[in-house]
Amino acid sequence: PPPVASVLLSRTAKFGLVVGTATDLDATPLAASGAPLLDRAVSWASSTPAVLTVDVNGGVVGVAPGHAHVTATMDT
Repeated sequence: PPPVASVLLSRTAKFGLVVGTATDLDATPLAASGAPLLDRAVSWASSTPAVLTVDVNGGVVGVAPGHAHVTATMDT
């Protein structure tokens, strides 16, 4: 399979999330041609799960006031 050349993210900037609300994030790996590599798994993580949780599908939920970073990783 072709390597991952870049990643298309649904959000690339800071955003606010009220405690108790949720939103979805998307990360699509792209080949050098720009074609999506739909067979690649994306792993999600929150830097501060006590503030913001993220599930295996990129769904995030605000759980407490504060700041957190969300990271999406994948095999190249």
